[in-house]
Amino acid sequence: LASSLDDRASAPLRRAMAPNRGAQRRAGRPLSQAFVAAVLLALLAVLACRACGFVASGVDRRSALRTLGLVAAAQAVALTAGGGEPSALAVDGDQAKKKYKSKFGGDFIDLNHPGCKRTIFMNFDGIGGKIVGEDNMEGKPYCERMSKTQKWNVKVALDSVTSDEITFTEEGRSMTTRQRKDNGTPVAVTAKWDGTGIVFPDGSKWIREDLYVPEKSDVPVMRAQFAR
Repeated sequence: LASSLDDRASAPLRRAMAPNRGAQRRAGRPLSQAFVAAVLLALLAVLACRACGFVASGVDRRSALRTLGLVAAAQAVALTAGGGEPSALAVDGDQAKKKYKSKFGGDFIDLNHPGCKRTIFMNFDGIGGKIVGEDNMEGKPYCERMSKTQKWNVKVALDSVTSDEITFTEEGRSMTTRQRKDNGTPVAVTAKWDGTGIVFPDGSKWIREDLYVPEKSDVPVMRAQFAR
């Protein structure tokens, strides 16, 4: 009797998962991976229900199986709508929880200090983070592979995730020149995004590494240096 109830309760699930063979022949393509995944998940849900202990009565068992069958069927239909590709119904709340990719996040090139690390790490919410940098400990305005460097970091903040302005606090050193300031009083400084990088109030610019386009003169200059 229980087996018969299981079969009747899961009938909506089997009908929903049954492939439309006419549509397959017309489209001339196999079932998508998304559909196969939906079928497997639905079967696992039914098997789990059988083992979960719903044995109070035949009515409770039949009701529970029917509910699981209808829910799984709806998921299968959502996943296979539109020719076997995930539809809007199959999109869950996980996408809304994905980390916002801020234009300020990433590695930057400081043309005033070539080779010195300039990286901005943004928080999950996209409105806070920190700048992590390195300076040449010998005071040289560049960093090489064998250079001894001093690491530093500064907190940053944005008004919103789409803001084109980023604010940080200068304390002992200037953010752009890396020279010590006469007055060590913390000062809030706001820089702006111009499409390829961050422009500071003094006109200096950090270019985001993936948007950096070297000048044509860079290549012959580098070759001449290596040729010495």
